[in-house]
Amino acid sequence: METFLIKLEEIVDRKFKVDSRGGAYRLEEPKVLDYPQTMLKKTEGNMLVYNFDVLDSNQSVFPIFNASAASVTAICDYIVFYPKNGKLFVFLCNLKSKQTSAKSQAEAGWLFTDYMLQTVRRLLNFMPISVEYRSLVFSSDAKVPKLMSNARKEKKYIVLGNSNLLNKLLKAGSDCYLDQLCF
Repeated sequence: METFLIKLEEIVDRKFKVDSRGGAYRLEEPKVLDYPQTMLKKTEGNMLVYNFDVLDSNQSVFPIFNASAASVTAICDYIVFYPKNGKLFVFLCNLKSKQTSAKSQAEAGWLFTDYMLQTVRRLLNFMPISVEYRSLVFSSDAKVPKLMSNARKEKKYIVLGNSNLLNKLLKAGSDCYLDQLCF
């Protein structure tokens, strides 16, 4: 799994990588001034976090597409790669100021990420890897309970659209412990 993450980090442009601060990763929404910061935390191992929702991202992330065509360059705010329990968990994170759906952004992120992972597999002579995708929507308006330590309560995901992505609504501004979402 470590070889897979190293190769992924090697092929993705460094300008999109989010660095940790004190062992945690800060998710921010610069377009909304009072949006609360959310911290992603983990217990062990490496994790890669990318933010493709940056200035001029339509052209720098999707240079072959016509960025003026509706929804062509839509993508989730952050993509997180976290190996846990012999699987690579991919978290497609969207930051919202209202409790709204992020279905199209999550599904676009899923397809984009699948292409990245298949490219890594090809470069590593089609190394097998088990991948689990999760869509996380952090809303500053959401009325959702904090993550509990009881893992059975945390399995309350909803299936998101045709992609069968598991989706979970979370409160922005709270710490998010990814280990509780890896099952």
